[in-house]
Amino acid sequence: MEQLEEYIRPDELDNVTGSGYVVDCLKSARYTLQQNNYQDVIKTAISLGRDTDTIACVAGGIAGLYYGFEAIPEKWIEQLKGNG
Repeated sequence: MEQLEEYIRPDELDNVTGSGYVVDCLKSARYTLQQNNYQDVIKTAISLGRDTDTIACVAGGIAGLYYGFEAIPEKWIEQLKGNG
């Protein structure tokens, strides 16, 4: 918990790396959450590069809680394997 408070601060989100290291991942996810909707959060996570699937997963989970399931683009849901 101490590392989260020390390393993941809103005033220091200018140096995100897209790394899968847990502190970097959370910092990157927090950075993406500055967007205004679910789709932009995910696109921003992917645009960071490096460990995009991990960052998008963490950011998407948090954004999903915040924006709700209905904020996920329908065309994305339709592409999921086993949907239907």
